[in-house]
Amino acid sequence: MEVEEVRKKCCVVVSHGKEWCELYLIDGEMMKILPFLANQVDPTGAGDNFLGGFVAGLVQGLPVPDVALLGNLRVYHCMSNRITQVRFEGFYRFVELFYC
Repeated sequence: MEVEEVRKKCCVVVSHGKEWCELYLIDGEMMKILPFLANQVDPTGAGDNFLGGFVAGLVQGLPVPDVALLGNLRVYHCMSNRITQVRFEGFYRFVELFYC
């Protein structure tokens, strides 16, 4: 199924790995979301962290562009650390300050 066909019914997110992600919104708008620059230590779990941040933002009812930024922020935290289990306390504090 093509992006143009799917985006008529829902928002579509296309990841381009570490380069950027594209959002195709229902209203026809396309947005390119750039990543946060990170000193890459360990990319393990970066995609999972993007999805986790993205879904967490959706659950909180944030606008889709902000949700993509939240996913990118999780990737930044993931890639900047040597461990795959990054502590979430600081991340949640950031979200509370930024969105609440």
